[in-house]
Amino acid sequence: MSIVLFGGSFDPIHIGHMIIANEVNEKYRPDYFYFVPTKKSPLKNHGPIADDTSRVEMIQAAIKHLGFGHLLDFEILRNEVSYTYHTVQHIQQVHPNQSIYVVIGEDQYEQLEQWYQYQWLIENCTFIIVNRVNQHVSVDIDKIQVINIPQVLISSTVIRKRISRHQTCRLWVIDEVIEIIKRGQLYES
Repeated sequence: MSIVLFGGSFDPIHIGHMIIANEVNEKYRPDYFYFVPTKKSPLKNHGPIADDTSRVEMIQAAIKHLGFGHLLDFEILRNEVSYTYHTVQHIQQVHPNQSIYVVIGEDQYEQLEQWYQYQWLIENCTFIIVNRVNQHVSVDIDKIQVINIPQVLISSTVIRKRISRHQTCRLWVIDEVIEIIKRGQLYES
């Protein structure tokens, strides 16, 4: 059995996230694909802008749209800084003796040695580096794999700015997520 963990603030979840999820799912065909919204990343200066309930609702809409995946709200419920170490330990308790894959971007790969319990993570899971900018990432550890996907220059930050300016985000996020954003008046100020 194999398990993929795809973490992020998903503030909001957008087409770029969904393309990454789809490509990883197609290549690895895991038994479980978990979207893991973070409470607060230790390597970022701020937490998510949207409330946890809204982010969970947006992720669930994306999962339904994709037709695969599960929400893992472990990091939100802990209500602390989100460390992948704790999430992987939790998954090992829920799914003992399974192969665990953690999806990260190139920017996270460059900071990987700064991660809490980095060596333990390398020993207990495999990292999938999503090569989003079509640059070559060389790795010499078999517990790190690279998957190249189409370049998508969409970011949650830009989406939030567009919404605050009352600009459209159609095709950047799915309609169901747009409706959640409108209903909650998210990112308007």
